Amino acid sequence: MYKFLVVDDDETLRTQICNMLQECEYEVMGAKDAAEAFSMLRNDLFDLVIAEIHMKDINGVQLMQQIHEEFKLLPVILVSSDNRREVIMNAIKKGAQQVIWKDGITIDDFKNIWQYVILWRKKIYEQKGKAKQQVDLSPNQDLSVSSNEDVSVSSDDE
Repeated sequence: MYKFLVVDDDETLRTQICNMLQECEYEVMGAKDAAEAFSMLRNDLFDLVIAEIHMKDINGVQLMQQIHEEFKLLPVILVSSDNRREVIMNAIKKGAQQVIWKDGITIDDFKNIWQYVILWRKKIYEQKGKAKQQVDLSPNQDLSVSSNEDVSVSSDDE
């Protein structure tokens, strides 16, 4: 089972997203702000982070960049009710795996996000050259790889 962290300062929307992810049979935890999110990331292993772009303490793009600095390659999906093209393109350009528009969000928006986890894990395994059981996923590991790699996904990884 994959474990996801949802970061949103709006409790109602955070709960809604968590519930949808649980319906997809993912393990989910929620954080109300960046400080709580980093505390959780440092104390537990997550496979993916879903964060709101517009939060009070930090915007989701900045949060994502900090996550990428400390937890190399950890996939981040951003959600937002702001559907302006420049906001979405900036988020993708800065490293978001996907941007989901909050208005009209449904469970279908989350059913296949496990694929980002598979790609992330494959890149780590390839970079480290180790078997799956031996990969060290601790913070601050140098796991940088080219984002232009073509990585295939097998059904064994689901």
